[in-house]
Amino acid sequence: MVRPMQAWFRIVSVMALAVAAFATAGCGPGGTPFDEAEAGDCLGDTGDTDTDDLRVTDCAEADARWTVLGQVEGAGADACADLPDTDVIISAADDSTSTCVRFRAAEGDCVWTDLSGYANCEEDSGYQLAAIVEAAADDTGCPEDTAQSRIYSDGVVYCWVQHSV
Repeated sequence: MVRPMQAWFRIVSVMALAVAAFATAGCGPGGTPFDEAEAGDCLGDTGDTDTDDLRVTDCAEADARWTVLGQVEGAGADACADLPDTDVIISAADDSTSTCVRFRAAEGDCVWTDLSGYANCEEDSGYQLAAIVEAAADDTGCPEDTAQSRIYSDGVVYCWVQHSV
């Protein structure tokens, strides 16, 4: 059964990173710890769900949580419109540039209901990744209780189920 993609999956979530997060990483306003990130790079996040600690990391590392799709000028919900697989837009503190990223989720991972980032499955309600379907054109391979699905251009489908604590 094909489930309609709800609006919050069509509208890219915008994650605004605080200037303080960049300052602790040694960057001033307008800079990010991953200014040199290029398409295909991975971003690691060793922070918790309340603190961002993003940096470029090896994609084989366990903390590689995001794949960079590209860096663009400007900020806002439309900044990454030319990169349709974008899940989250990370904007520089001064909104001069945005990094367009895609989740590198694993089955069992949780995200906020607005898809703005990863959530703590033990403490936060949202969606949990129930299955990852490969080489698919739709979500017919998702479990029956799938509440949301995300179909990427490379044929990967994330099947999200409602999660509450």
